[in-house]
Order: sequence, then structure tokens, then C-alpha cells
Amino acid sequence: MRIKVLAAALALTLVGAAPALAGGWAATTLDELPGEFIAGNTYQIGYTIKQHGVTPVDVETMGGTTEIRITSPESGKTIAYQGVREGPTGHYIAKVTFPAEGKWTWQVTQGPFQAQELGSISVKPAALAGTAAQPAPAAQTAPAPVTQTSPFLVAALVLGTAGAALIFGSRLVTIAKRRATA
Repeated sequence: MRIKVLAAALALTLVGAAPALAGGWAATTLDELPGEFIAGNTYQIGYTIKQHGVTPVDVETMGGTTEIRITSPESGKTIAYQGVREGPTGHYIAKVTFPAEGKWTWQVTQGPFQAQELGSISVKPAALAGTAAQPAPAAQTAPAPVTQTSPFLVAALVLGTAGAALIFGSRLVTIAKRRATA
């Protein structure tokens, strides 16, 4: 009887943990980008954060903030530019300046969600910049890949394994008792 109560408690714990694991990702879609980036110029980068890649979400109402972070692979220096809510729900603008030419990586932090990598950008020196830059089409980005395991997922897996072992063990004890009395 005691084993059945423990198994039921474990099952209720796992069922209660399931909602905590749901809905933990978002995707950022960038607005139209300039055709080229020039060192020292400031660009207003617009972007929309969508939970599950569908529903625009205001990360500030969830207790979070958003920013665009740029990193120079050469120096390792990272600069963050705060996103400011502008326009419809989930839309933000960050004023970004690449201080030097070269290749830069960038990402968007998405409040309580995992940051999304945006790849790399080649920034031209001011002296070599083209005169007629054409806008690039809006980037459609995929959801950020999971790079670390959620502690809730680990806990659910551990509890699930323990529950399965408990149920299997109780069945073995029952079978052993039946054989001993036969």
C-alpha cells in the first residue's frame, strides 16, 4: 500500500512539473537590414520577439529586458545595446554602432527566454563604404538552438526514472512474494 501511495505522489509531481516545461522558447525576426554596415555609423535595428515563433511577446511584462549584443571575435569585446519597445507588441528597436571594421557576431537577448544567435556580420571601414547601399531583405531567423539543458527537464527525467524504477521494483517484490508462498 505504501508503495502505491509513493507511486501516486510521484505521478502527481511529474504531472505538476509538465506545465513548467511548456512554452520556454522564443524566436526573433529582424526587420529589414541595411545592405552594408559601416564602422562608426549607428543603425536602428528593429526586431520582433515571438514566443514559439508565432505570438509576439512583450518581454518587459515578463520581468525581462532585451538587447542586441555584438562581439568582435578578434578582440573578444562585447557591446550591448538596449532594445526599446516601439510599435506593436513584441517589437523593439536597438541603436547599434559597430565601432570598428571586421567580422562581428551578434545575438538578441529575449528577456526570460534564451538568447538567439544571429550569426556574423562583415563591417566595412568608413573609407571603403559603398555609396549606394541597397536594403537587404528581412531576415527570417529560426528559433535559437538549445545549448544548455533545462534544470526542470533534468528533474523531470530523474523523477520519471525513479518512478519507473519504483513501480518496476514493487512489481518484482509482489512476484517474489507470490512465488515464496506458492
